[in-house]
Amino acid sequence: MTAQLDYELKQSARRSIGIQILADGRVAVRAPKWVSRARIHAFVMSKSGWIERKRTELQAQLPPTGNFEPGSRFWHYGSWYPLKIANHPIKPALQLTADSFVLSPTHSGLAEATFTKWYKEAAQFYFEDRVAKLAAEHGFRYKQFKLSNAKHSWGACTSTGAIRINWRLVMVAPDISDYVICHELAHTVHMNHSAKFWALVEKVCPEWQRHRRWLHDNGAQLVVSGRRD
Repeated sequence: MTAQLDYELKQSARRSIGIQILADGRVAVRAPKWVSRARIHAFVMSKSGWIERKRTELQAQLPPTGNFEPGSRFWHYGSWYPLKIANHPIKPALQLTADSFVLSPTHSGLAEATFTKWYKEAAQFYFEDRVAKLAAEHGFRYKQFKLSNAKHSWGACTSTGAIRINWRLVMVAPDISDYVICHELAHTVHMNHSAKFWALVEKVCPEWQRHRRWLHDNGAQLVVSGRRD
């Protein structure tokens, strides 16, 4: 997760640098052991246009996944909540109760847009407060917070100290989204992925590797769509 482009790097006894776009949109970079990190990063960034085109092509090939029937389950804070359709119009049109999402029948044909709006509003409320709290707790300083709508990045930190967190992370367990926040806050100190950067991430989020792995394995599921058993 950099302010520019996130990728996984593995160096081995190969002869050239290779870039692969994985099924979930992640970027895997393979490079010779003797090539410096700076040179590898410069090469990857020079291919950023190609990477985004390939990601767009890959996304276009994915089948639609929308499912907004009663009983379909939706994530929030790492838990599943089944969808119910109210018996009469309600306001707001989508509400989260202790055990389910409840959708107004007047918005059943607009379910995806209604859920998206609800998730973004919930994310703005939660992450704006959470970024501030984690920054204060660990002594980070940042310029501002904004939600991100990026398709292939969970967070970003700009060179001016602006933190951006993907609104879809409101679907995951708080400890996982905390990792992303801490990752981006650590970039306010080290705008790279150096050993010092990862040591800082380790200090403020000891379980970061487990959370990062979960996002890699499950991130493609964080879409506005219900699941059926």
